[in-house]
Formats: sequence, structure tokens, C-alpha cells
Amino acid sequence: MNRFFRIQAIVLAAVLTLNLAACAAPAARTEETAAPVTQAAQQETAAVQESKPAEETAAPADTGKEVSASGEDSDNDLIILYTNDTHGHIDNYAKENEDGKKGLSFASVAAMKKELKNQGENVILVDAGDAIQGTVYSAVDEGREIIYMMNVAGYDLATLGNHEFDYNSFRMLTATAKAWFSYVSCNLYEISDGLPLFPGYEEFETKSGRKVAVIGIGTPESVITPVRFEDDKGNLFLDFYGRQDENDLYVAVQSTIDLARYYGADYVIALGHLGVDAASEGVRSTDLIAHVKGLDAFIDGHSHNTVEHKLVQDKAGNWSEPAEISYHRDLTPPAA
Repeated sequence: MNRFFRIQAIVLAAVLTLNLAACAAPAARTEETAAPVTQAAQQETAAVQESKPAEETAAPADTGKEVSASGEDSDNDLIILYTNDTHGHIDNYAKENEDGKKGLSFASVAAMKKELKNQGENVILVDAGDAIQGTVYSAVDEGREIIYMMNVAGYDLATLGNHEFDYNSFRMLTATAKAWFSYVSCNLYEISDGLPLFPGYEEFETKSGRKVAVIGIGTPESVITPVRFEDDKGNLFLDFYGRQDENDLYVAVQSTIDLARYYGADYVIALGHLGVDAASEGVRSTDLIAHVKGLDAFIDGHSHNTVEHKLVQDKAGNWSEPAEISYHRDLTPPAA
């Protein structure tokens, strides 16, 4: 009988308040609204819950127990802390939502990661995009100070949201170059050669020695404002697979999944910025799941809302659970 690969994820929320939520894949449901990710052979995928203001849940895990630094047994093989759509907000701890729960800050997220590591957990901290834009503070130096705070907080990986390009592509590159962590995106490519601008994925190891590949996926809707992707001569030099044909997005992601599996990944998790808005049909996380196989979980951003307990069938016929987010934007497609 296959044992469940357990991933516990604590989610940091977006927009005006940073909050906690849970993420995991849909194998055996727990009492706390989340479920562990199944063995790779089962190939079940989840577009995991994105942050919802003022909710705090956790997804326990199960792979074999290890003793933490505190002397207590731990059955977490890997813990993923993730943030999404923080939009330049650096400290919301003093704020409370309608339920009276406080937000978070980079300091509290860093402390959370440190405490878990001190307890003997294997933990990584990732971001699902839209981190460097949204406040006057972040706009002053076009996101570079936000990147510095993410460095100090101990981020291990990030992907690009559409708002990472608000200062244009060159400034995005200037900001992300300051990162001590990696950026991944399998579908942002240079038009000159068709190759991805960033690595498609990064690999991590669980306590038990299994390999977890985390794939970066950006929304093709980023290019709704094409001037942000033009060079100094006004020519489009960057683009997203999936902008003109959503099938290009599916192929780019499936190819990256297959590549990660070929090089020994036991589990593949998507770190995406796609969302579930109706207006984004074709390039939503739910659409992507339905057209690929081999994902074990999907950490999403972009729409700013949470969908709980909705099942999505992937291309291999497995049923999976997504969730996600909404914000208002002009969806007029750019000129081809």
C-alpha cells in the first residue's frame, strides 16, 4: 500500500492583509481542510488553496516520523511555506480582519520558518508572484527593497506575477537579479530563440530523500500591456507561452513536468500565477490541470479569492482539488 507523501503548507495572504491558509493535494482529507499529496505513481494534482483573508488552517503530513529538536515526533517530510500577491505590503501585523485575526509581516514569516527549522523540520519558503508592486514603499525603488526583505526573510524560490512587470521587463530583471533565491518560470521566453528566460523548475529534497521539483508558471495575461515587454526599439522581446494559444501553455508545462520526472523528480509541484477568474478561461490553474498530467500539487496566485473542495480531473483522469483568487484588469489582448 502506498504511503502518502505529506506536504504541509502554510499560506501567507495578499492584497491589504497577510494571513495564513493551507495547501495540499487531495488524497486523504484531514480534519483541517487540507489533504496530503499522493505518491507520484497516483499522479494526482491540486491547485492548492491560495490565501484567503483572515483564515488560518494547516495541512498535516504523513511519511514516516522523525524526532524534532523539541523531542516531539514529526511526520512531515517537507513543509512548504508560501506567499502570494503580497503587493508590496511589508508589515500588516497591526491590522485585523473582520474576524479579529492579525496579518503578518516579513519578520513573522521569517520567524515561522526559523522556528520550524529549529524543530527539525525540512521547510522551504516560496512566493507565487506579485510581490514587488502595490505600495508607495515598493514603488520608490521599483521593488528592489522588497526583494531585499525577501532575501532576509529566507525565501528559497519565487515565480513571476503579472505585476512584477509593472515597472517594465528591464526593471523586473534588475529587481530579481538582487534575489538570493531563484526565480522559476517555464513559459516566459525570449522571442529571439524561444527559450525560457528563467529556469523552468528547481528541485528540493525531502527528509526521506525524495526529490520535489517546483515548476514556475506565469500568466500569459501579463502581456496585456505589451509595452512592458518591448526593447528600446519598441520590439516585443519577451512573451509568455499561452498568450496567443492556451495549448502552448499546456505544452510548455507538460514538457517541464516530463523533464523534471526524467531527471528523477518523485513529486512535481506547480508554483503558478494563473488564477481561476472566469475571464481568464483557458489559462487558469484549473484549465491547466485538466490538460496536463504528472503534477502533485498546484500553489496558485493572481485572483485573490479561495475556492475550497472543488475537484478537477487532470489529463490522466485523476481527480484533484484546486483553489484560488480575483482582481480587476483590462483583458483586451495585445496585438499579435
